[in-house]
Amino acid sequence: MAGLFISYRREDSAGHAGRLFDRLTQHFGKERVFMDVSDIEPGVDFVEAIDVAVGSCAVLVVVIGRNWLTCTDSAGRRRLDDANDFIRLETATALRRNVRVIPVLVQGAAMPKSADLPEDITTLSRRQAIELSDTRWDTDVGQLAKTLETILREVVPRAIDSRDRERPRGESSRRDPKAIVGSAVGILLIGLALAAWFLWPRGVEVPRVAGTPLDVAKALLEERGVTVGTVSEEQVESAAPGTILRQKPAGGLRVEKGEKVDLVVAAADPRISVPDVVKESLANALTILKKAGLGVGKRDFKSTDEATPGTVLSQNPRPGDRLEEGKGVDLVVAGKAKIAVPNIVQGLMPWAGSELQKAGLAIGNVREKNIADARPGTILSQNPPAGRQVDKGTRIDLVVAAAVTAKARLTVPSVVRLDFAQARMTLEAAELVVGDVKEREAEKARPGTVLSQSPAAGQEVDKGTKVDLVVVAQASQKPEIGQVGQGDYDEVQQIYLVHRSRVDCLEVKRLVERLAGFYSNNNLVPENKRYTVMFPTTKKLPTIADLARDRVTRIQAAKKGCFRS
Repeated sequence: MAGLFISYRREDSAGHAGRLFDRLTQHFGKERVFMDVSDIEPGVDFVEAIDVAVGSCAVLVVVIGRNWLTCTDSAGRRRLDDANDFIRLETATALRRNVRVIPVLVQGAAMPKSADLPEDITTLSRRQAIELSDTRWDTDVGQLAKTLETILREVVPRAIDSRDRERPRGESSRRDPKAIVGSAVGILLIGLALAAWFLWPRGVEVPRVAGTPLDVAKALLEERGVTVGTVSEEQVESAAPGTILRQKPAGGLRVEKGEKVDLVVAAADPRISVPDVVKESLANALTILKKAGLGVGKRDFKSTDEATPGTVLSQNPRPGDRLEEGKGVDLVVAGKAKIAVPNIVQGLMPWAGSELQKAGLAIGNVREKNIADARPGTILSQNPPAGRQVDKGTRIDLVVAAAVTAKARLTVPSVVRLDFAQARMTLEAAELVVGDVKEREAEKARPGTVLSQSPAAGQEVDKGTKVDLVVVAQASQKPEIGQVGQGDYDEVQQIYLVHRSRVDCLEVKRLVERLAGFYSNNNLVPENKRYTVMFPTTKKLPTIADLARDRVTRIQAAKKGCFRS
């Protein structure tokens, strides 16, 4: 009799497969519904055993949950990629032998794509699937049962017809003695089965509730006449909270009606599911994590042009992982793209500006520096230096060799034969200064007259150059003691002129020695440690006796040794 084979993964959909098995056995009978080949005896080729088991059925029902496609083994390899995986072998055998394959989707799973399946079962993705929802379980399973009835009605006549065509002509009219004996044995077995049915102890079969929500499991158990015993919780990550993990007694066993079935339920994880903050701004990410009861761990900034600065690029732990309340999530945030400063030292300004612009930088402050052996406009230094990582648009300060400018050249004027005071004023007017002043005796020249100069008149010199002078020396004879005459008065005028023009100290000292007795309080007055020559208000000149009274003046003059302004 053609039957049904249910293929499922224990770690993916054991609970839903058990519920489906119970309903289909109620509808079609337990002898027509097969569920496992896990009881293969030792030493038996499991590939051949699966081939026989699947090949003897008319329909293969493949129960596909959320993890059916991605389940891995202890080494982390996907189970479907293993050629000896039971689920892959069952499905491949059914497809190869043209057994009707019906994918049944549970837990809201999606139909696998052909690209995600091994080559020998890629055609599974083209089979029409049936979805079984927990909220519409009875309705959906009823629809599946109707579909299976239709398939089984079509398969059985075809199988009988196939056997009739293969039977040799005339065989049906002859009766084989062995066939008669076989029929008798069959009748005897049927009688024994009926006797066993009536004589077997009464009880109920425990439904398989592993993988179902707790409320659904209670309803199934009560429907079979058993009650819920102890319900304990166990924290696991692979099952949704409230899902039945294990039951005792196990599903499929027969127990007395009213027997208690203990259940182990997946407990709710007290840890917090990490929200997804990738592609959020840093401010939004902080808000999202705070609302979830989490904080921020390390914050690393990565320079990139692929995201707006301040955008979260990655996070650790990943979204969906669980953390204890208050724990931090590490974030990698997009920062401004950094640029390596190019080396522009020793380059010229136009080229340096072009290089900085190409790099996304700009010229900052430019300071000139006089360098004798550098070409004007040459970059002498830069800040920040070459190689430093900076933000785009950063301004680079430069020190540039200044352009060489020629100094202003002046023509030396002629001061020969000028009085010393006039010579000084002439040189200062020409932006030159008096240098060394030397005396030389000259009989026919007036004392203080310039005899020569160096540099000579007409030469080109720099501004502020010193011009050395040779002037006529004063007569060295001392005045006789007695009445000072008009000539001495003229000497006083000469002293005044020399004093005003700041003549060399030696020359003034000699004049003071000659005319020391000429001064009086009316003529030489101390004033803030400065000496100012005063002319008499009358033509009457003082006598030596008058000058003798002014001791202070003479003492001060002797100490100073010269007049200074």
